[in-house]
Amino acid sequence: MKVFLPATDSVLAEYDVTQLVPFDPSFLIPSKTKGRKPSTWIIDDDYLSACERLRNSQIIPA
Repeated sequence: MKVFLPATDSVLAEYDVTQLVPFDPSFLIPSKTKGRKPSTWIIDDDYLSACERLRNSQIIPA
């Protein structure tokens, strides 16, 4: 199954998009394997943990 999100040419031009990235709907299906999470998964989601992650993050200049 493929999912298509409509986007006008003006929106694509505004963000300088030349190639769209396909969306994989399998990400929406719950995994049957417990304990298998993406490497970027955030375990601690409370306020203090978020502040700690912000303090430890590197600032990337624009």
